Amino acid sequence: MEMLTELTKRASKHFCRIEDKGRFGTFNYVVMTLVGKSLQDLRKGTPQQHFSMGTAIGCGIQTLEALEDLHGIGYLHRDIKPGNYTIGRAELNELRKVYISVRGLKSSGSIELRIDGFSEFVREEQERWSEPIYIRGLEWRILASSIEADKSNIYNEESSFNDLEVYLCCDRWSGNKAWECQADVTLRVVAQKQGVRDIVQQNSGSFGAEFLKSNYPVFCQFATCDMLDPEKGFNEDDTIILQADVELLSVKLSRK
Repeated sequence: MEMLTELTKRASKHFCRIEDKGRFGTFNYVVMTLVGKSLQDLRKGTPQQHFSMGTAIGCGIQTLEALEDLHGIGYLHRDIKPGNYTIGRAELNELRKVYISVRGLKSSGSIELRIDGFSEFVREEQERWSEPIYIRGLEWRILASSIEADKSNIYNEESSFNDLEVYLCCDRWSGNKAWECQADVTLRVVAQKQGVRDIVQQNSGSFGAEFLKSNYPVFCQFATCDMLDPEKGFNEDDTIILQADVELLSVKLSRK
């Protein structure tokens, strides 16, 4: 919503306009410009299933203009494909105008990672990644890692304890080193016993691809211990639940 509002203020011509918005009962609604067929459907509908050179060049110029406008307000689009571009409607004389779809480019989101069989996870010193969510085109995941640390120098030669290290990682897999963002994040181990509070780590500030830890861009992290003990209130049926909330305030793209 805020993205389209900003684009409308800038008179960006390749994005749908917000005609109306509001709330009806328990539902929020947005009325936007109606568009025509996607470039993918148009290409498949041609006799040779490809555009002419002139059409392809014209579409290419407009698709790049749309991306430039999007980058100009701090958003990345990680799903560039013909199916996410459309033309306008004939009744508006917009058959030669290209629109880009920005559905799914949200500014906030939540992640959850459930570690079943937690005792084996700790014993085998494993690591586990959550499924990704995409916020302004950047990929966010939770990484959980079990570390068995030898503490013989403090206790005795046979003494050790198990730690759970939790990380919130951003844009791990793309290899892109040309971005920086500002975000508010909350990372937590969820309490599963009444009267026990979540273990919470919060972070707010700037973060970029150059801030690396063990080759992972890590925005927020913490370590815990004694997670195996059900009496601590975090381990129920040998399952640990990790959650993260992300609100992305801005994204800056390098011109390098």
